[in-house]
Amino acid sequence: MAFLNVLVSLAAVSLVPLYLLVSRLVRQRSLWKVPGPEGVSLISGILTTWFGEDALEFHDKTMDRFGRIFTIPGFLGDKIVSVADTKALYDVLVKNQENFREIDGVREHTRVVIGGTGLLTALGDTHRKQRKLMTPAFSINHMRRLMPIFQELSRSSAARMREEVANGPKEIDIMDYTSRLALELIARAGFGHSFGAIEGNDEGYSRALKNFSPTAAKLANGIILLPILTRLVPGRMLRSMAEMIPWRPLHDMMLISDTMQATSRDIWEEKKRLFSLGDKSVVNEYGEGKDIMSILLKNTLASSEADERMTDDELLAQINTFTLAASDTTSNTFSRVLHLLALHSEVQQKLREELVEASMNGEIEHDDLCALPYLEAVIRETLRLYPPVAYVYRQVVNDAVLPLAHPYTDTNGMERHELFVPGGGTIFIVNVAGVNRDKAIWGLDAKEWKPERWLSPLPDSVAEARIPGVYANTLTFIGGGRSCIGFKFAQLEMKTALAHLIPVFHFAPPEKEEIVWRLGSIVSPTVNGPTTRHSEMPLRVSLIV
Repeated sequence: MAFLNVLVSLAAVSLVPLYLLVSRLVRQRSLWKVPGPEGVSLISGILTTWFGEDALEFHDKTMDRFGRIFTIPGFLGDKIVSVADTKALYDVLVKNQENFREIDGVREHTRVVIGGTGLLTALGDTHRKQRKLMTPAFSINHMRRLMPIFQELSRSSAARMREEVANGPKEIDIMDYTSRLALELIARAGFGHSFGAIEGNDEGYSRALKNFSPTAAKLANGIILLPILTRLVPGRMLRSMAEMIPWRPLHDMMLISDTMQATSRDIWEEKKRLFSLGDKSVVNEYGEGKDIMSILLKNTLASSEADERMTDDELLAQINTFTLAASDTTSNTFSRVLHLLALHSEVQQKLREELVEASMNGEIEHDDLCALPYLEAVIRETLRLYPPVAYVYRQVVNDAVLPLAHPYTDTNGMERHELFVPGGGTIFIVNVAGVNRDKAIWGLDAKEWKPERWLSPLPDSVAEARIPGVYANTLTFIGGGRSCIGFKFAQLEMKTALAHLIPVFHFAPPEKEEIVWRLGSIVSPTVNGPTTRHSEMPLRVSLIV
């Protein structure tokens, strides 16, 4: 009887998104004339192709064919609009960002899993308050104070790799190293905790983090119902309903959520205990009182107004927010850098010479490391051509007319200088990869990996494009009030690790396997083959004599 009640409740709830979908289809008449690929299914449109693991090439071909503005057919005829026009994206990301907000289902799913409202899921005034309190912890000055932690963990990771190849060249799963380093760094520098990740003592929490993105991808079709369910159904009843549904990815996600929330709760309780004992106890923990959570606690306690402080629940939610935002994205990008260096031995050697010269007097300190031109060029070019998050998805609240830097031609052959985007939940794609690889902006070699492009003045077209991003004339970390707050942290992590690895080791492609990069919520490496879908990236590593 209880199971029947659950089915009836789900059936009733499912009518709501169906009604919203029909209403949206009527409102989307203006998008019918925007060019784009045809759907392959009446039910799913082209979504199975667009979100498929091997979709990156399809995305490139779609933009080459249709340009900066196109639509893709979604669920039951829903139109999803993709935009890579920089003038339009300024409106979306900066000027009218409140009208282009995170998709409710994705945001609510993340909130439920991490157990609270963190920076990734907060909206409006709550988001502005959290970001204001966090900003000092991600400043350049604070990155300087965290530098000893970055150096210590980079040394430990290099030492572990040295032991593994001490007897000769060996193929090593680089993803294992980069993910462990990223997790331990965000633990130490983020909230003054150690998972023992570099030594391999983090299996439970690490496994939960690694499984989050692929499991979330499998739940994509059901996420649309979550905002409605969480508003209508109490939390405990929702959990009971979920346990009754025979859907393996859903049960896997519940285990991931349980692991992440239990771990973050233990860390938070210990953090509060140390704070209650005074500054001396905080300094003696792993982060030495310099970690981001310590800064947040101090800033929160120093706020004179109650509405300027974070609640305990908000502070707790930041722990899982930090690890989700800073682990996979950074580790995958760092793996991409090493893969590219393995494929371009001449770039690897040039970078090695720069790093060896800079370290003649010992470890390279923060300011000197950040001033190395070729290291900066390698990082910038990798983040430009291969952003870890190729697309950012938004939903449109109210109708919007977007001005365009470049007109597009509609299906009737008419040139359009504006794009009308209907509200009511229309899905909007911020085409990060499209902007970063636009030949009209970057030149005919825009799709080539060429670090040297950053060693001389960029084309005038780059400045003229007015890309609304926060990093290096690219859209990699997007822009506006919801840009990635931790991009300096991610850069410092990769630079410090490269400074410890490249002078000591030579990286080469594996002898037999082919490394391919597959699309998920982030772009991840794996070995090409029909049965190998988990993230891995074997490279042949040898000590430099």
